[in-house]
Amino acid sequence: METKFRLLKRGCDRSKSNSASSPFKQGTGAFTLVELLTVIGIMGVLISILVPVLRASNRKAQIMTARNQISEIVEAVKTYQATYYGRYPVSEAAIYSKIDGQDIGVHDYTFGTIDGSGRTSLLDRLGNPLTLVTNTIEAPGRGLAPFDYQVNNSEIMSVLLDETSFHTPGGNPTVNARHQLNPKMQAFSRAPRTVSNNSAPPGVGKDLVYRDPWGNPYIITLDLDNNGVCTDAMYRMAHVTEQFAPANNSAEGRDDLLRVIPPPPKTFQVPPTIHPGDRHGFYINGPVAVWSFGPDGRANYNWDNAPTHKAEKGDNEDNILSWRLHASTK
Repeated sequence: METKFRLLKRGCDRSKSNSASSPFKQGTGAFTLVELLTVIGIMGVLISILVPVLRASNRKAQIMTARNQISEIVEAVKTYQATYYGRYPVSEAAIYSKIDGQDIGVHDYTFGTIDGSGRTSLLDRLGNPLTLVTNTIEAPGRGLAPFDYQVNNSEIMSVLLDETSFHTPGGNPTVNARHQLNPKMQAFSRAPRTVSNNSAPPGVGKDLVYRDPWGNPYIITLDLDNNGVCTDAMYRMAHVTEQFAPANNSAEGRDDLLRVIPPPPKTFQVPPTIHPGDRHGFYINGPVAVWSFGPDGRANYNWDNAPTHKAEKGDNEDNILSWRLHASTK
């Protein structure tokens, strides 16, 4: 009997000992304050490492998207030309330029940042007006005189996408009303559409403006005078593109632009009111030139901002250019 009692007591003592040493005992399973702070610190370090990496990766992906879209715009215009016997997807108002109602002949045309009213600039994602990129020409006694007709890339996109009216309230007709500029009703562009109500959504919006991944309109210049080169409204300007170093006193400008203006076609005549020796004469080889404001959403050609208006510096450094798509991403 005594032996049996001792065995029972020994079993109870062993059970108590095991219970006391168990990690699941109440009060010992929770993290201490030091452990919590250590975990939070480690997570903070990991986040600080990962966030810049993810941002850089997203930036590169957006740049690649913009490059692909720029290439697609160029090819879409060329395909339209091949389909419609060399014609460009633009209105007669863009082809036959005027200043103060006076006909100045056919000139290259840049579809810039002007809004649908033709008077003010389009807005960026934050609701701020973009740099005003418009068509001008050197006129005697006036400096750079603006064209009467100014429009953004919605004119081109309405034709390439065969859109006959805008999708904004009122549904006003486009230059392609009744398919007059695209009678075969063919879609030449694969540009992504957006139905977002944001002020500047990427892709082709309800206003038919084609915007880059950062919400800014693609700037498109066409060789409407058919001399084989494009003179872009901003990049043609000497104070933007000119190389001032003596060693570079040649025809070559910044960002691979050239200054020697090729002879115009025989049908081209310079009106007496327009100076034929336009000092802003830098051009891009090819019938189509397209560029984006880039990740910073800025472009600058203002004389007053000398450090930031150069083609490869400041606000223009990250611009994405169709004629420089071979350059590495930044």
